[in-house]
Amino acid sequence: MAITTIDARQAHQLLNQGLARLIDIREPDEFARAHIPGAILRPASAAITEPVVLEDGVLPILMCASGMRTGLHQERLARRWPVDTLVLKGGLKAWEAAGQPVVHNARAPLELMRQVQIAAGVLILTGLLL
Repeated sequence: MAITTIDARQAHQLLNQGLARLIDIREPDEFARAHIPGAILRPASAAITEPVVLEDGVLPILMCASGMRTGLHQERLARRWPVDTLVLKGGLKAWEAAGQPVVHNARAPLELMRQVQIAAGVLILTGLLL
C-alpha cells in the first residue's frame, strides 16, 4: 500500500468527510498537553500491540508533533492497515499553524523530553554538567 503525505487543509477535509481518522503516534504526556480533537492516541512504541481498527473505506492519517517521528516510523506503522496510509506533513505544529482546532491542557505535566531539557539547562547554567 502507498504512503502519501498530505497537508493540514487536506487532512481536515478528509476528516470532515469521514474518510480518514487521525492516529497520533506521540507519547501520552504529549497528547495530554495538546492534541487534535478526535485523534486516536497510539504511541509509536505501542502501536504494534494496540492496533487501531478502522471502518471500511477509512484511511489512517499518521501524525506526531512535527512530522519527524512519522517519517521514521511510517513504513512500519503503515503495515497495520490494508489500505493506503496518509501522513500529516508537519504534524501538530503545521495543523495548528493552519488554524485548525487543537485541544490544549496547560494543567497537564510538561512532556518528559521537555522536563529533561529543562533539567539539563539548569545543570549547565549552574556548572554541574560539563
